[in-house]
Amino acid sequence: MKKENHLKSLLGLTQEEAAMLFDITRMQWAQYATGRREIPATAKLKLADILAGVKKNKKSPKLTIKLLEAENTLTENWLQEEAKAVKFKAYALEKKIINIQQVRTNAFKALEVANYLESQKENTSFVEMASFIQNRVKKTLKKNSLVHLKALELKKESLEMLKIQLLEKIESEILKKQKY
Repeated sequence: MKKENHLKSLLGLTQEEAAMLFDITRMQWAQYATGRREIPATAKLKLADILAGVKKNKKSPKLTIKLLEAENTLTENWLQEEAKAVKFKAYALEKKIINIQQVRTNAFKALEVANYLESQKENTSFVEMASFIQNRVKKTLKKNSLVHLKALELKKESLEMLKIQLLEKIESEILKKQKY
């Protein structure tokens, strides 16, 4: 297997491509690559010629440069879109967090009112109202729990870190692009 991996890293060709290039069957190439068989002398000469030519001509062909430039541009565009999406998600989470904080603040204020009403034992309608408010506040706080709030804050922090990483990647892609 080492021979096969070595040839693959040298040539980058599939077994089918190598076999066609050297005018042998794919099975012959596979057996050669795994060391079970020798390839014909003409194929060896062709292989040596190709390896020497590749080694000698180390500069990147224009097609390679164009492909890399296009790939870098696509990557940069994708990273920018990802950064925008992350920024939007973080903004939406921030709005949810603010909303939950406000709901919780209002709920605790309502509890203060309920506590006052409950202390007015002589007025039964106040005591009933206090009970109603307390039940509503419990439901509200259950729906907008501190655990839920903290989970949203952690998600927002994660998105902020991801946004920073994406911006760093964008910057590195721009620098890469400038090298070509």
